[in-house]
Amino acid sequence: MVFQAVNLANITKVLLFLVSQVIEAMMLDIMPLFGILVASATFKFWGKAYWNLWDVLSAALDYYEMSPTSRGLVFLASFAFVVAVLGTNVAANLFLSAVTLPAFSPGGSTFDGDKFYAPC
Repeated sequence: MVFQAVNLANITKVLLFLVSQVIEAMMLDIMPLFGILVASATFKFWGKAYWNLWDVLSAALDYYEMSPTSRGLVFLASFAFVVAVLGTNVAANLFLSAVTLPAFSPGGSTFDGDKFYAPC
């Protein structure tokens, strides 16, 4: 749970509209649907429900007998997972760091849009 608290950024606290928080809450409720759909599709096609994405990729390699095409597609899917996770974490952590940075020296530096002012 500690890792989720660190890596899941609550960006809606700095948004302008309260509706944005409702949209985020609705999207978080929809996300588990993708896991359910993947598990039901793998059960229909392969006879076993896979809940873990890495198990789905491993089952695809087994089903298609480690062909070069299946290995290439599994590599691309794995690479897309890595880029998505790293991109989300880096962007969210940098954004929250930039928002809280002026709190360390309230009179010394300010953010105005995309400009950073610091005393010389």
